[in-house]
Amino acid sequence: MSRICLALPTNRACAATISAVGEEAAYAAEQFGVEVHLALSGSPEQPIVLPAKTTSFRDWARHLHDHAQTEEIGAQTEHWLETLRAGEESGVLLDLLPDDDETLESVNTRASACSVTVALEAEQTKLLLQEAPSAYQARIEELLLTATGLALTDALGERQVLVELEGHGREDLGPQLDLSRTVGWFTSAYPVLLDIAPGASVAGALRQVREQRRRVPGDGLGYGLLRHLRTGDPLAAELAELPAAAVCFNYLGQLDQSFQPGGLWEPASENPGPGLDARATRSHLIEVNALVLGEELRFTWTYSDRLYREETIAGLAEHCLGTLRALIAGRPAAGDGNRGADSGSVPGPRELSELLGRFDA
Repeated sequence: MSRICLALPTNRACAATISAVGEEAAYAAEQFGVEVHLALSGSPEQPIVLPAKTTSFRDWARHLHDHAQTEEIGAQTEHWLETLRAGEESGVLLDLLPDDDETLESVNTRASACSVTVALEAEQTKLLLQEAPSAYQARIEELLLTATGLALTDALGERQVLVELEGHGREDLGPQLDLSRTVGWFTSAYPVLLDIAPGASVAGALRQVREQRRRVPGDGLGYGLLRHLRTGDPLAAELAELPAAAVCFNYLGQLDQSFQPGGLWEPASENPGPGLDARATRSHLIEVNALVLGEELRFTWTYSDRLYREETIAGLAEHCLGTLRALIAGRPAAGDGNRGADSGSVPGPRELSELLGRFDA
């Protein structure tokens, strides 16, 4: 299959190519999980009918710049300052340090990036997606974030860790803007300080993470506006100088739902090749991506092999699965008055190993 380039200076959000051999076409997008529904709609049997044009990406970008100067966004500054200041005091697990004559930036490159992927069994994934959210009154992203946070805080031996989250960024900022069919990378990134009390049960940890995530103002869009677009504000300037999170987490959703059996499009099996220059510095020390594919929840932890041992990252990934299995096994039953993340029915760390032993039987 031909390589498709989205790099500058083309400024393309998506591109397509048709194979010179056979009847094959390829489509690539910057934010594929969202754009696949927008750009690949329709069926091979029906003629293409283009709907009315929506707000352009250019107009959206201009509106964001203006929105960044508003009092509404300025009022969020203190929240983000407090988050990053507290994050400076939280630890980052490093078990392989660079040599004395090397900087962190020089070793944390794309060329050094490695990944560990683990998967939750299909039946467990089904329970996690269909039953656990209602049982704990929590979103699936909050369940996965809790598992990630517990893995990191347990490894660090600390109660706090700063994690960068991603949002779809397609926020409703007024009736004059319609992004329902606009193709482009709208992703917003913002930090959340996960503070999990020592000895908390996994249900208790979920409750804390859920509350911390839901305290984020405006789904996090304001953080990027303050850090990068707001002008003439000394507090926003201070925010821009504070270090960002070293760990990022992103739930990409159920990719199984993006393609229909026998449809016009299906996932390509070919290796897409490197997306960035191998010499480029990675934006984070650890990247955690979760998605559902082939009816299984998959966690992929990406790291630099110059900074971490593979067994360290593999241990973190397996810890995530263990927490999810414990949440699934301990979920309150329908009709139980203790349903919700406030329930104490889920075992704490001491009971965790005994509970997980059931899955090895």
